[in-house]
Amino acid sequence: MSAADRHVVIVGGGIVGSSTAYFLTHYPGDDGGRPVRVTVVEGCAPACGASGKAGGFLARDWCSGPLSSLAPMSFDLHAELASRYNGEVRWGYRRVDTFGVDITTASKPSGASSRHSQLPWLSGSAVRGVRSLGDKSGTAQCHPYLLTKFLLDEACRSGAAVRVGSPVIGLSMNDDDGTRVVALGNGDHIQATDVVIASGPWSFQAESWLPDGVFPSGMTSQRAHSVAMKPIEAVPEQVLFTSIRDGRRTYDPEFYPRPDGDVYVCGFSDDADLPHDPAHVEPDLAKCDDLVRLARAVSPVLHDVDARIRQACYLPLSPDGWPIIGRIADGVYVATGHSCWGILNGPGTGLVMAEIILEGRARSADVRGLDPNRFHKAKKRRSQSK
Repeated sequence: MSAADRHVVIVGGGIVGSSTAYFLTHYPGDDGGRPVRVTVVEGCAPACGASGKAGGFLARDWCSGPLSSLAPMSFDLHAELASRYNGEVRWGYRRVDTFGVDITTASKPSGASSRHSQLPWLSGSAVRGVRSLGDKSGTAQCHPYLLTKFLLDEACRSGAAVRVGSPVIGLSMNDDDGTRVVALGNGDHIQATDVVIASGPWSFQAESWLPDGVFPSGMTSQRAHSVAMKPIEAVPEQVLFTSIRDGRRTYDPEFYPRPDGDVYVCGFSDDADLPHDPAHVEPDLAKCDDLVRLARAVSPVLHDVDARIRQACYLPLSPDGWPIIGRIADGVYVATGHSCWGILNGPGTGLVMAEIILEGRARSADVRGLDPNRFHKAKKRRSQSK
C-alpha cells in the first residue's frame, strides 16, 4: 500500500496525539509531499486533559531505564521546535534553573530584607537548604496547552483533519481489505488503514474495542492538583522542587514560574476515580487551597496573592510505570502511559510513532523497552513458571 492510500486516525488530541499528527503530516515522503492522510478524533477538546493542565517542566537527563534514549531526544526536539517556530513567544518555551529546596513554614515571609539571596522570591528565614538539580543546559519549560494547540494547528495547516465533540466508542477490524472502522458516539464511522490510541488515561477504553489480550490491561491513573497564581512582582526562571515542613507534616509541591507572570504550583496527588468523560474532571478544592496556603507561607511575592486557576488532571499510568509505545495489532498502535513525563516525551513519542507507522520501526530513539509486547512476554513467562 502506498503512503498516499493510507489514512491514520489518532484517538486523542493531547500532546502525544497532536505530536503524532504533526510528525505524520511533516514526514518527508519520496516526493517531498504529504505521505498520509491524518484525522485526529477528540471527544472533549484538544488538550482538555493533562496536556492542557500540566506544569510543562522539561529535563534532558532525568529519565533512565527504557526512557534513557527517548527523553533526551525529545528534550532536544522541544528546543528544535521552539527555534523553528519561535516557541519562546508562542508557547512560553525557555531554559530554566532548577533547585531542590527544603523549607519550613514556621517563619512567615515578610519584607524584601528577609529574601533568600539565591532564590529572591522566597523567604530567607523559611529556606533551610538549597541544592541545584539542573541548569539552563539541561532543564527547560513550556506551556503545555499552548504547545499542544500549536502542534495540532500546524498539523491541520499541513492537511490533517480534527473531529471534536464525539468520543470514540468502538473499533472494528476488517483483515480482508486491511481497513479499520472507528465508531464515534454520534453514530458516525471513520474508515482508516491505521489507528493510534493516544488518549492518555482514557486509553484503557480500547480494551473493550479490541479482541481479548490485544490492548495491555492494568492501566490506572492518578489525579494531580495545581493552581496558577499571578503576583505583581516578576519571578525569575527558577523551577523549585520543594520539601515543605508545615507543622508536623511535610509536603512536596513544585513551583513553576512562567514567562507570562503566572506561578504554577502543583502537588497533592490522589487516587480519585477517573471519570468516564474528560470534561467531568473536577479538583478537590481543599487540596488546591492547601497549595495556595503553602505558596503564600514561603514566598513574600505570593503572600497576598490568590489563585486565578484551581484545577486537576489525571496522569496515565501503565502496569510497570513506563510508557507504552508501539504496535499492538496490524494497523493498530498505542502511545500512552507517560505519567508525569508526558509533556517532556510527547514530541519524541509523536516522532517515533510516525516512524513506526510509516517505516515499521523507530529510528530517532530506542524505544524497544517501551514496546507493548513486553506485557505479553511477561504474562507468558509467569504462566510458564507455574
